[in-house]
Amino acid sequence: MRRRAVVAGVVLASTLSIGVARAEMEDRGYATTSPALDAEEAERVRRRIADEVAREAERAHERARRDAEAERLAAEARAARPLGVRLVEDRCTACHGLERIEATRYGRLGWHFTVVRMRLVNGARLDDGEAWAVAEHLHDVHRASLSWQILEWVALLAVVATPVAILRLSHRRRAARTTVGAPDPEA
Repeated sequence: MRRRAVVAGVVLASTLSIGVARAEMEDRGYATTSPALDAEEAERVRRRIADEVAREAERAHERARRDAEAERLAAEARAARPLGVRLVEDRCTACHGLERIEATRYGRLGWHFTVVRMRLVNGARLDDGEAWAVAEHLHDVHRASLSWQILEWVALLAVVATPVAILRLSHRRRAARTTVGAPDPEA
């Protein structure tokens, strides 16, 4: 019983698809009712199309010329700006936005340390001269308060002085151990 229902469904589907295919193959719906264009009308249409193509090509050429001029003016304006500004825009904004830079305040030491860190850890592509120019520009434009700058220098001194103090202390301890247990040279 179930098999008969399946076979009947297949036969019905086949019949419907053949009917649809025949209906799609008939060309009655595709016949044109407009008369053919005479030669004069066809020539006018060709000329109108050619004129429109020529106008569009002219507009495209004018747009390209305006874009090139705007690009040239932008490049000139960009070249007139200081090196630090250009480098920050080219190199720093490759990884993060200007908003992040503008929200940050460091002293000279902090900006130089930041640029060195960006070069060494993050792979920022700056040579030594460019790194110096970027750090100085950022210090000039985004300078921290005087108290923050003093704190930066104190931190640097602590970082440098701590290993020196440790070395001196260990040297003194070694010297004290050797003198306490050393034999008396006069005896």
